[in-house]
Amino acid sequence: MTYNIFLNGDNGSNGTNGTPGQQGGTGTVGQNAVCHWDGDDAGKGGGPGNSGTNGSSGTDGFAGQDGGSLTVSVTEFITGFDVNGRGGNGGNGGFGGAGGAGGAGGPGGNGQGCEDDQNGGTGGDGANGGRGGNGGHGGDGGRVVIQYSSGIPTPSYTADMGGGQGGTGGAGGAGGLPGSGGQRGGNLNAAAQGHPGTPGPTGANGLNGMPGSAILAQT
Repeated sequence: MTYNIFLNGDNGSNGTNGTPGQQGGTGTVGQNAVCHWDGDDAGKGGGPGNSGTNGSSGTDGFAGQDGGSLTVSVTEFITGFDVNGRGGNGGNGGFGGAGGAGGAGGPGGNGQGCEDDQNGGTGGDGANGGRGGNGGHGGDGGRVVIQYSSGIPTPSYTADMGGGQGGTGGAGGAGGLPGSGGQRGGNLNAAAQGHPGTPGPTGANGLNGMPGSAILAQT
């Protein structure tokens, strides 16, 4: 008869994803010119768009559990053992949150034929993406000792005592899109857009667990 021994460690849980950033607010609308017979009030330029807010980082994955330890004493003949004592795999890191988009620039005021048209505001900058979480470390393999008494046949055994695989680091969040530039009053030529945000860095992979051991010894 062959006995099965299961001592595998549990896998670690994955990290949680980061929260996306907020989009920036739109720039203020420029005031149109006001034409008077005794003097004109010039229009005003559009306000710049606000920058988005950064995405938050993903959290790290959890480490895998180590395989268990066990000592078995054999005093009568058995066919053998199948031993499974692998370490649990590490959890994957959470993804970083995307950066918020920049807000649009406000439109410029119209000159109304008596004053110059005013430029629109520049677009807001996109925000940076959050960093991905690190992968959790793999658990170490377990340790099993099989002791058998002298005078009985040596039992056979197979053993899988490898260390768990480290979790994968989470991808960084995408950078936020730039906000569009506001339109110039009158001819509607747009002002410059904002700058795009920078993607977040990827998290580091977790380390693999160390192999365990299975020992057969006569007592």
